[in-house]
Amino acid sequence: MRQKTMRQTSCFLIPLIVLVLLFSSTSFAARKKKHIPSDLAMSHNNQGVKYLAVNDLDKAEWEFKTASEMDPKFAEAWNNLGLVYKYKGDYPNALESLRKAAKADSKWASPHNHLGAVYLAMGNIPEAISSISKAIQKDKKYADAHYNLGLCYREYVHQGRNPDGFRKKAIASFKKATDIEPRLYHAHSDLGDVYREQGEWEKAIIRYRLAIETKPDDPEPWNKLGSLYMEKGDAERAQAAFAKATALGGQAKNVGVTTAASSEENRLKYGEALLQEGSLDQALQIFLKITGENPRNEKGWFDLGYTYTLRQNYPEARQAYLRAREINPDFIEAHFNLAMTDLALGDKQSAAANFRAALAVDAHHARSLYNLGILFHEAGDGREANRYLCLFTKDRPEEFPKELEIAKKVIKANGGCGGL
Repeated sequence: MRQKTMRQTSCFLIPLIVLVLLFSSTSFAARKKKHIPSDLAMSHNNQGVKYLAVNDLDKAEWEFKTASEMDPKFAEAWNNLGLVYKYKGDYPNALESLRKAAKADSKWASPHNHLGAVYLAMGNIPEAISSISKAIQKDKKYADAHYNLGLCYREYVHQGRNPDGFRKKAIASFKKATDIEPRLYHAHSDLGDVYREQGEWEKAIIRYRLAIETKPDDPEPWNKLGSLYMEKGDAERAQAAFAKATALGGQAKNVGVTTAASSEENRLKYGEALLQEGSLDQALQIFLKITGENPRNEKGWFDLGYTYTLRQNYPEARQAYLRAREINPDFIEAHFNLAMTDLALGDKQSAAANFRAALAVDAHHARSLYNLGILFHEAGDGREANRYLCLFTKDRPEEFPKELEIAKKVIKANGGCGGL
């Protein structure tokens, strides 16, 4: 059995971009106001900003609509109304409002930057880059625009379009953003991600720590540090980072950014770091607590089963894997580990059934093909053994060199793959 692979998930930063841009002092300072709205229009706009800050989108929309109705040349009201539509996922209305903001004040960079953020959310990267570039032309020191441009280039990297070239552009844009605004949290965090992707560990660590300095109550950069240290094989530092993330995650209601789910994920990663370190008792307590608090956490049950497996407590391991599989019938690793646990308990019939269950989820699951083939060979059914082992040899066998060597010998002994 192998331990479940842990990898960082992709970031969800698009809504956060809007908040950063909305309250950015850089672009507003650079703007030279020519139009002065009425006091009442300004009052409704300001009230809308307050509602937007607490995520009351319906009330914010009403206030910004009122301000723009009272004064159609009030660029800020149109700009903020566009942001509300962006939050709601109403991209056509967002684009329309932001274009009206840009028309109302042709020298203002902010609407163009927000237009770029909307295009980015829509997946239209060329238009996003074009709009954000206009914002930078109007205000070369617009840190948030440089940051958003970096996000566009990074999206091209994720799409596989000239990864090396666009990764360099993303790094340059993120660095430019932090040069202009050294406390721009997301730019540090995302720059750390890019460095990590290309294996520049020290630079990634520096950027994650700068993100921590900028926003010390946020567990996310600690979580990223923990994942980085695990990739490096430094379980001790990973454990410390995940512990810090978990402690901060417990304060989510005060921070206002970390959900209970992300706190639970941090604890899972902390427990997995303890497993790598060999601290089985501590890991066991963490997974027991997680599954006790949330009986629907399939990863928690899987990790609990794996911990029991390492302790050679196979009956408890089997029950944990069964719970993981009940929650998610497509959890192929739960099927496979359950089968291997059955083998450890001497129940070959159940093991074969669970290997078949894994293959029902993924017909090319190499480890299940191999083990099922060996089971049939041991039972004296050479034809069935070769049916599975021949499939195994055709499906990425280089990942399992020892098993491949055995499979070839068994196939030969049973008459080869011809006719199967």
